[in-house]
Amino acid sequence: APADGVLRNLDLRPGDIVEPGAAVAVVDEFLDPYVRIYVPQRALGSFVVGRGVEVRSDALAGRRFNGTIEEVDTNAQFTPRNVQTAEDRGDLVFGVKIRIHDPKRMIYGGTTVEVAAP
Repeated sequence: APADGVLRNLDLRPGDIVEPGAAVAVVDEFLDPYVRIYVPQRALGSFVVGRGVEVRSDALAGRRFNGTIEEVDTNAQFTPRNVQTAEDRGDLVFGVKIRIHDPKRMIYGGTTVEVAAP
């Protein structure tokens, strides 16, 4: 495998003929997880790539993790059908990807977290 991880699924049996480049296994990599949040444009200036944030996991009561802003989308994710007022413009949001430092692999995929704005 190209990275360290845990074998989750092996789709190979004795005697199978495998085509070159065919996928025969699924490996869950040992990487720090990430979360994608959506930030209103009025708060976007606080979210800068490389800046640290605090992440709290709902599944791990009170546990706090350090996170790093890894990516900020350059295009709005949601545009109201009819933007006519300043309040409507506030509905535009931008995706932000935050990598969570979790060396003990405590956060499971699909659980929810809360991110403290920088």
